[in-house]
Amino acid sequence: MNNLENKLQELRKELRDLPKDKISKKEGKTLIEKIEKVQHMIYMQELKNKVSRINKEHAEFREFIKDFLKVTNTYNNTELIDLITNSGKLHKTKIKKYPILVEFIKKYPYVYFDTDYNGKQFRVRYNRREFFVHNIWSTEENKYIDYTKPEQMYKWFGIIPKDLTVEEVYKQIQEVKEESKRFKKQIEEYKARQKDNNVYFLENNGFVSGYNFNSVSEYV
Repeated sequence: MNNLENKLQELRKELRDLPKDKISKKEGKTLIEKIEKVQHMIYMQELKNKVSRINKEHAEFREFIKDFLKVTNTYNNTELIDLITNSGKLHKTKIKKYPILVEFIKKYPYVYFDTDYNGKQFRVRYNRREFFVHNIWSTEENKYIDYTKPEQMYKWFGIIPKDLTVEEVYKQIQEVKEESKRFKKQIEEYKARQKDNNVYFLENNGFVSGYNFNSVSEYV
């Protein structure tokens, strides 16, 4: 990365140092293209680093969720809540009856156990995230359910189900940017049409009424 940063600074200096009265259009364009190429290389390297970091973080969460589900799929919500002490740890004597939970704590010694505000949902905190599987509202089933599969938890807690690639993330970023450009253009066209329709005069004089939504007014 440092080599690319140094190269970028050199190219920018070279562009600044070109005599303004003698520089040709071709020279300027060539230098700008070189600068943009290096900038893109730096961007892609930063993107690669970010994707790598996120992949590592989410891989750890996926493993944790699978281990957590071994606990919650074996023991019920009520008996797990009964084990929690005021310190956020589990009762040292009672826990001996729950071997899978004992193994879980050995693997994740720094987890913190808690419940929801009314004390009816067993929860665990790990790496600044809170996870739970019991009594989750399902809009599809129109009732509270318990999660028993990793895929359910990945979706609910925003955990990617598999590693990302730099290529797919870059493609998605470009698609979002293009969609944003299209939306911005549509807003500008909408505002122009409203201006042609003299909508402000009509609104000020009570012929139509409207409200603002992200700088776009809907008239009724």
